[in-house]
Amino acid sequence: MPQVNGSLIKQRAKRLRAAGEAALQRRLASESGATRQVLIESTTQGRTEHFIPVAISGETPGAVRARTVVGNDGARLTV
Repeated sequence: MPQVNGSLIKQRAKRLRAAGEAALQRRLASESGATRQVLIESTTQGRTEHFIPVAISGETPGAVRARTVVGNDGARLTV
């Protein structure tokens, strides 16, 4: 089987990264207003029951708290 051209590989990878980023943004936006159980991983980050990263502050690591999503910062949910 012939090897795929390197520039074609880079173009496909770029499209895949863009599609992944768009999907992430849609998912984060769809969570706004939802109440989620958040596992507090550190004083600045947790994860929902769906493994979505959440920006937090002033919580005790290891705790699970119900939090309402108020928005996102493009990479994580904010509560």
